[in-house]
This record gives sequence, structure tokens and C-alpha cells, in this order.
Amino acid sequence: MNIYISGKIGERNISDSTRKKFERIQKMLEDEGHQVFNPASKERESYLEMWLKGQKPYLQSHNISNYAEILRMNLLMLVQCDAIYMLPDFIDSPGAKAEHAFAIACKKQIFYDDELYQDGTLRSKTYNKNKFPWGKKNEQK
Repeated sequence: MNIYISGKIGERNISDSTRKKFERIQKMLEDEGHQVFNPASKERESYLEMWLKGQKPYLQSHNISNYAEILRMNLLMLVQCDAIYMLPDFIDSPGAKAEHAFAIACKKQIFYDDELYQDGTLRSKTYNKNKFPWGKKNEQK
């Protein structure tokens, strides 16, 4: 199965702690035999830099932010995957929430990290996993 990892990145230059968070899940999924797309990988970051440099005139002439272009590229990768794996902090990331909504709309299989989702709950609130859980940020108890 091809699986896309989604979670909060929120950094122009991806930190080691963010990269390790994604790599931990990537390794786990690859050990189970899956093909994994990791948006925080060094290879992805290098490719993205080249892509954005090539797109600069287009982005500037159409008033498109780098962030919007990065999200568009991530959604294009998600389309090619069978499933998405949601890290616990996705709820705090506008981009990851967009990826989650896109996965729902495309009827992708969605896996939720056990650190956040236990017994069908999200941060102590009842949560239907194929609905949209956000609004106010919920506090973890």
C-alpha cells in the first residue's frame, strides 16, 4: 500500500525533531511492507527547493505563495497514495487539516496515530474519524 504521512511541519527549514517525528512513522510503515511518502524527508525538501526555484516567475506573476504551492504539490502526491497516516499534531496544522479533508473527499483510507486517537476519541471529545474535527483547538487532558 502507498501511504502518505501527514502532520504539523510549520517550518521553512525542517528541524531535526520534526524530521525524526516523520521518519519514525516512515520506518514503522516501511517495516510493514508499505511504500511511504514522507513530506519531511531530505529528498523531498531538495526536490521542493528545485521546484519552487523553477516556479518563481509563475508564483510571482499569479500572486501565489510558496506555502500554497507546497500544499498543492503535497496534495498531488496524496492523490497517488492509497492511504494517509495522520500524526497526532495534524489538528494544529492548517496544511495537514487540508490534507485530511482532501483524503476524506477522495475516500482514501485514513490511519490515525494511537498517541492521539484511543477508543475513537480525539483529545477527550467524541470524534467521527471521517468528519471534520476542527473548530477551536482542543486541549489535551
